[in-house]
Amino acid sequence: MVGEFTKPSKIQPAIAGNIAEPDQYNQNIAGQSKDTILGVNVDGNFADADLGDEAVVANGALIKDIKVREGKELKVYDANGALQNNTTLSDLGKYNSNGANIASAATVNLNNATGDAVDITGTTTITAITLAEGALRIVRFTGALILTNGASLVLPTGANITTAAGDYAVFKGYAAGVVRVVGYTRASGAPLAPGPITKFDSGNQTIASSGTLLLNHGLGGIPDYVRYTLIFTTAQGNWSINDVIDTLPNEISDSLTDNLGFESTITTTQVQIRFGSRAQVFDALNKTTRAGFNITNGNIRLIVKAFKFG
Repeated sequence: MVGEFTKPSKIQPAIAGNIAEPDQYNQNIAGQSKDTILGVNVDGNFADADLGDEAVVANGALIKDIKVREGKELKVYDANGALQNNTTLSDLGKYNSNGANIASAATVNLNNATGDAVDITGTTTITAITLAEGALRIVRFTGALILTNGASLVLPTGANITTAAGDYAVFKGYAAGVVRVVGYTRASGAPLAPGPITKFDSGNQTIASSGTLLLNHGLGGIPDYVRYTLIFTTAQGNWSINDVIDTLPNEISDSLTDNLGFESTITTTQVQIRFGSRAQVFDALNKTTRAGFNITNGNIRLIVKAFKFG
């Protein structure tokens, strides 16, 4: 019948910029001129053509370049002539458009999305996504819910994701019903997973009145966090060997003349420690009685740990 085409036995590309010869498609082209038959350029794009009642194209067609009469079918075949899907012209509006909102549910069917970009509303935990192999959908979340990582819904970090309003995810369908999140952007701009953490550990450092420690941390910049601890190497004040207590710089007591504690200067290369001049640099509370006492310098060591977040 004039204007109708049979399924192609094999789709072959034409020379770039040209329309494929009719006999390349093994189609009934009675009454059709060569310039009304869709051709495939070698760059993978499809020539613009008006195919009348039925358009027969291969996977990867640029849908926006195809003209089909209102209400007629667009049939998509692979390179071996196998039918991939049928759709009418009214269905093509879902491409490059925002679809209607989809409510969150245990299983969300993105095949039913009316656009390739949709909002998912609600706070119900999502454990599965239905999406055809090869299909992509962009989703914006309007609230907080949990995406559950699993065998069929594979998330980038291998861990569950708690969404926030304004977060975006890109879902891609794979074989055997598997759907992967191939991109995720938080509205806050924060990474999905923290970067690597590098650490410097000074080990046990001897404490000397009026002494100075110049500790090269090697973190490649000013540390984001520094922790100072004292470890007992000799028991005192009911504290046992290897007991650890936290301390901070600038603890010089109520009287400036006590000269206890230490100052810490942090640079891009060093943590610099300057101890007070008092004979016993540090004080502590007795572990049992809670009474204050002076710690003998030789009974403790200072440990400095510095961290740089990726």
